[in-house]
This record gives sequence, structure tokens and C-alpha cells, in this order.
Amino acid sequence: MIRPRGGDFCYSDDEFAVMLEDVKVFKAEGADAIVFGILTPDGDIDMVRSAEIIKAASPLPVTFHRAFDMTRNAHDSLEQLIQLGVTRVLTSGHEATVPEGADELAALVKQAGDRIIIMPGCGISERNFEKISKQIGAKEYHVFLPSEQPSLMKFHPGHILMGGMLRQSEFTISQTDSSRVGDIVGMARR
Repeated sequence: MIRPRGGDFCYSDDEFAVMLEDVKVFKAEGADAIVFGILTPDGDIDMVRSAEIIKAASPLPVTFHRAFDMTRNAHDSLEQLIQLGVTRVLTSGHEATVPEGADELAALVKQAGDRIIIMPGCGISERNFEKISKQIGAKEYHVFLPSEQPSLMKFHPGHILMGGMLRQSEFTISQTDSSRVGDIVGMARR
């Protein structure tokens, strides 16, 4: 993923220069695809800068990430991404999670047809995948299915949190749970 910092998706000239350099490095190191998202201050797709990233990434496929969900109009933005030649868009349907954006996602899948891949992502689990996939009808889904392992640290200074209060403990390691992924793959093949 090409993202020079957290926060919004409207980048300074220096940040954009870093993004272009990162694309070159990723390509040189053998990346299979590039994921990015750039918006204007008004909440539209930054067509000029996005075109530059796509040109720099060529011939690799490109995915526009959930910056899409921060645009003013999902349907206009989708047409802009199609015009740019983006391969897929990762989106929760202009809502916080896929279950909340399911109706909008179904409409986006219909609008996209075979021109671009709509990849719903955020809030998908084994509990809701079958219902969501039937409702939305997308060809691809993005899931995060973690399991937690205790850290190897024995000393735990409980009064210090490295990332603030609302995050996982420094003494828990989150990683993808392959059995949970297998469950979803099995559901998708039905």
C-alpha cells in the first residue's frame, strides 16, 4: 500500500513525491500490485495525481483503497476510477462497515459491471459473509480474520500504553487466522 502517513487522503507535494518514489521501490522489489488513494480537498478523486500513480505503477494492477469511502459521491467517484483505469476499489459502501453499506455496495457492483472490481471490505466475518455476499454479489471480498497470541514479554508495565487507550495491548500479537480464512473460502465456493 502506498500511503505516506495516517490521517486524511489529501497529500502535500512532498508527500506525493514520496508516494511516487514508493511506487518505484515497490515495483523494483517485485510487488504484484499497487494500492493507493488520493483525494482533493473537496472530497473528490484527485484525477491528476491518481493518473500519475497509475502511470508510475504500470503495468501493475492498481487498487484504490477506502479513501473512496471519503468521497462526496460514490457513483461519480466510481466512474472516475473506471476512467483512470483502476483495476479494483476497496470500499465499505460509503459507510463505516460493509454490513452498514451493503445496499450501496450492491448498487456499486451493478454499476461497475465488468469494468472494475468492487471489493467490499471492513467488518466481514464468518458470521455475516454468506448473507453479505448474497446481498452484494461481488466477485472479491477483503477480510481481516485475526487470532490473538500472547506476547513473549513477561514484564508488563500496566501503566504505559504505546498507542493510546483504544487499541490492543502491546502484549497481544494479532495475526491472520488461517482456519477462519478457510471457513470463508469454503462459504464462497458453495
